Amino acid sequence: MRILFLLLALLAGCSGAPATEWTTVRTGDLVLGVDVTGTLRSADTVLIGPPAIENFWNFNVTYLAPEGSDVVEGDKVLGFDVQELRQRLAQKTNEADSWAKELEKKLTSTTMARRDEELRIAEAEAAVRRATMAASGSPDLTASVELQASRLDLQLAEAALEAELSKVSAATRRDAAEIETVERTLSRARERVSELERDIERMMVKAPRPGAVLYAGGGRDREKVKIGDRLWRGRKPLEIVALDDIHADGEVDEMDGSRIAVGQPVKLRLDANPDVELTGEVASVLKSVKRRSREDPRKVVRVTVTLTPNDAVQLRPGMRFRGTIETERIAQTLLVEADAVFLGPEGARAWRQTGRGAEPVTVELGARNGTDVQLVKGLAEGDRVSRSELGDDG
Repeated sequence: MRILFLLLALLAGCSGAPATEWTTVRTGDLVLGVDVTGTLRSADTVLIGPPAIENFWNFNVTYLAPEGSDVVEGDKVLGFDVQELRQRLAQKTNEADSWAKELEKKLTSTTMARRDEELRIAEAEAAVRRATMAASGSPDLTASVELQASRLDLQLAEAALEAELSKVSAATRRDAAEIETVERTLSRARERVSELERDIERMMVKAPRPGAVLYAGGGRDREKVKIGDRLWRGRKPLEIVALDDIHADGEVDEMDGSRIAVGQPVKLRLDANPDVELTGEVASVLKSVKRRSREDPRKVVRVTVTLTPNDAVQLRPGMRFRGTIETERIAQTLLVEADAVFLGPEGARAWRQTGRGAEPVTVELGARNGTDVQLVKGLAEGDRVSRSELGDDG
């Protein structure tokens, strides 16, 4: 029994030893590049903010279209509280009604005044006619004293008529000027009422074009807008972005910036969909160096990448990505995976598989990337090497 227990313990110990993993030396292209990270953006973007309303500066958000939602022209995307504008509208409506009543009152009083004036003019004209008849008598038939009095009465009647006509003319001009003033004031009040009604409608902002809704941070790491926030009229908290022309805005470390050039191939993966590899090329490189962010002082160079269309994934502005910009390609060289090469006091070596186990082989290395290393000497295509460091006993 004791021997059986020893055999079982030995077998258990052997089964717990880790198995050696092997990889094969191969010939292929070694792609060298630099890491790039960034965010997708649309080349066609329309900023959306509060409407320009006279003497209105702060807006309280009451409606937001869901971020990422697709909209067409005319869809509601951003709404603001209209209570203050409704109060202004009520005041201006009352003011317009008051001026309308004032105009109606003035027109009525003017009409009555014109009728009274017409009556007085008629009476004055009748007096002139009577005086004319009296003053037109023959001197042979009428006493000279009576004729002279009649002529004086005629002059007085004509003067009274002229004075009445002058008085009526002045009153007519005065009333016309007052009516014009009231009409202008009423027109301005009604125009202001119409403007306020349009402003209330404009407080529900609609999409000027089709696209996707994206919330903008506003700079300096300002939080995205939410319902209940108060906005200054100059802030643009939303973007309507076209989805048919998406680019990638990337950042590379300052130390690698000199290796980047327009036209270099790019491969990247989205954080939201890492299973799909996207391709493209560098479209532009900014010469200036900037801080990565307000909190991160590391210096970066910004690049723009034009993406190749890919139906396997729906691209959205704001998506984060990670990728590689290809800066050099060594064609058809001997390669091995980087984790199969080990550095020691005597240099680099690999463990090559043999019929009796494995043997250490000193190797000379060339260029490398994140996954593979170039082999200059020491191994041949087809050799199988261990992914883990083995003991000198193989």
